[in-house]
Amino acid sequence: MSEFQYAILCETSAEEMESWYYFIRYEENEDALETLKRQLDEVRWHLYKHYNTFDLDMDHLVSEQTAREMCKVDVNPSAFHRKFDGTLREIDLGFEAGDKNKKRIRRCFYILGNGKIDEWIDGEEEFEESATSTDSEESESDSGTDSSSDSSESEYSDSEESGSEAEECDCEGCAEGKECEREDGADEEDGMEGRLPPASTGK
Repeated sequence: MSEFQYAILCETSAEEMESWYYFIRYEENEDALETLKRQLDEVRWHLYKHYNTFDLDMDHLVSEQTAREMCKVDVNPSAFHRKFDGTLREIDLGFEAGDKNKKRIRRCFYILGNGKIDEWIDGEEEFEESATSTDSEESESDSGTDSSSDSSESEYSDSEESGSEAEECDCEGCAEGKECEREDGADEEDGMEGRLPPASTGK
């Protein structure tokens, strides 16, 4: 086993109700990781339904053995944790001085969301256990599907989609059918449920 250590980029999805860990080799990626962390720390994170959140822990690096073991853990229905040993390119999230907070959250999601960190780093290690488990789950799901469940799932999906916008925001403007008070990054400093705690600077 190598002596490499790994920083952890955590992506959390409110829609999937999951968190995905991306283990990124620290050695030779220190500067690119520092640049990314500095930008992520500028955001006041809030868990919106359609925008994922991100946190990068460089204070508690883990060993390669730990990273590999975590990538084999089967606790998320949507995706496994992932490990990268390649070179991380410098990521510019494009923040500007006058940006609203929600706009920054949105930019992070468009650039990194749903596993797009793999567009910025190569050398992902593949794990046979993960692929086997995923294929098995898909096979079981296909074999157990019938027409009645298809109909039920379709009705549920339509209902969920029609109510998605109302569920995403509960501000007074939306409740009264007026302009959304939170759209385009309106500040959510007071009375907001679901806001994430500030990123820890040390434990």
